[in-house]
Amino acid sequence: MKCHPENAMFQPAIIVLLAAGVGLAAAESAQLDPAVVTVGGRQELALGTFTLQAWSKREAFPTPIEVVAYSADLGRVMIKARPDGLYLHTDGRQANAADQAVYDHVGLLAFTPTAAGTYTLSGRITLVSGAKSNPEATPCSRWAVVTYADAARNFTVLDQGDGDADAVVDLATRPPLAHIALAAGQHLGLTVWRGRYNWYGGGVLDRVAVAAVP
Repeated sequence: MKCHPENAMFQPAIIVLLAAGVGLAAAESAQLDPAVVTVGGRQELALGTFTLQAWSKREAFPTPIEVVAYSADLGRVMIKARPDGLYLHTDGRQANAADQAVYDHVGLLAFTPTAAGTYTLSGRITLVSGAKSNPEATPCSRWAVVTYADAARNFTVLDQGDGDADAVVDLATRPPLAHIALAAGQHLGLTVWRGRYNWYGGGVLDRVAVAAVP
C-alpha cells in the first residue's frame, strides 16, 4: 500500500510557522533552535516555550494513552539536533505485542504560549523513511499538527498527512495553520512517525517558528 502525499492537502493539522524577523518584533515570534531544545528538553522565549515530549500509543492516534516528557529511555524513539534541523525518529510497529510496548511512543515537539491568543506556524518537514526487511515495499511516514491540554486524553488535529522519503511539507502554505487559536493551558504540537511494520521513519523539522497573529 502506497503513501498518498496528496492527502495532506485536505487533512487538518497543528503547527503554524512563520519566518522569523519578517515584520515582527522579537517578542511576537519564536524561532526553534534545535541545538538549544535538545540540551535540556526545552527552549524558553518571550512568546512561549518549546518542549520535547512523547505520546503513545501510535495505533490510538489521535487519542493518546499518555503524553510525557521525552527521554532517551522511551524505546526506539529518538529526537536529536542535526545540521539540517530537529530530527524526530521512530522505528516501525512490531508484530510481537511485547516488543510493541517498547516501540509505542512517538516524539512530539510542543509549543506552549506565554498568553492565550491566535498564532501561526511556519517551517518545513522533510520526511524520512526506510526499509528494514522488504526493499520492494513503499516507505511512508506520517505527520500531524495538533492542539491539546495537559488533562485531555485526545489531540485536536489541525492538519495531517503522509509521504514517502524526502517528501517536503511547507507548513507556511497550509491554510489550517495560518490562524491557530490557543487558550490558556493549551499546547501546539508537531509530531512525525512511522506507522507500518518493519520500517523506520520520521522527519526533519527545519526553520520551525511560531508567530502571534496581530
